[in-house]
Parts: sequence; structure tokens; C-alpha cells
Amino acid sequence: MAYEFGQIVDGESGKVLFDKGVKPVCFWSRFRGLQLRRELLDGAAWWFDNCKSVHTFNMRYKIDVIYISSEGVVLKVVANVPKRRISYCRDGSAVIEVGAGIASEFCIQPGVKLEWVDD
Repeated sequence: MAYEFGQIVDGESGKVLFDKGVKPVCFWSRFRGLQLRRELLDGAAWWFDNCKSVHTFNMRYKIDVIYISSEGVVLKVVANVPKRRISYCRDGSAVIEVGAGIASEFCIQPGVKLEWVDD
């Protein structure tokens, strides 16, 4: 299977933040990611395990990039990343990509814990 589907929840309250979680699990699905895809739907988020950096080449829209630790704690949020950019977090263990402005709308900031829940 190229993708796993689930939800991303607030680790403290258990509140569902993103009900359309996508986790690419093979090389090609990770490689493609959001490239050339239409804008993210409401409630959509892409979770990339074992990832410290992202690029937005071949992207059609801005995104928010959320770097998390292996424990799911948010380390860094980079908001409104435009196309043709590279972003990196040395201590990151995974990356969550969401629509531009969504991280601040949901008050996602360093120190918040996020968890993946399988469907």
C-alpha cells in the first residue's frame, strides 16, 4: 500500500485536528508528496515519518510545515511556505504539511503534542 489514512489529534485533549490524514509509506508516494496536487482540502494533512526537510518545488500553493520530534512534540512551525523553497529542522523526526494558515488557526506551536491515529 502506498498510503496509510488516519487522523491527527491533539495529544493533550484528544481533539481531532485533521480528519483526512495521509501518510505516504513507500518511496514513490513520499517522493511525489503534494507536488502538482490541487490545494489541500479542509481537514487534510500529510504526515511524513523520518523526515527533517521539505521542498515546495512543483507546488501550486503555499503550505504550513510542522516539524515534530519522535515523541510527537512540535519543534518548529514554518507558516505560508511559498513554492520553490526548502525548509529544514535539524532535530525533526517527522513533518506534517497542511494548508497555509491552518497551523496558526489551530494554535499549533512548539510544545504542542500531536498524534497519528489510524482509521
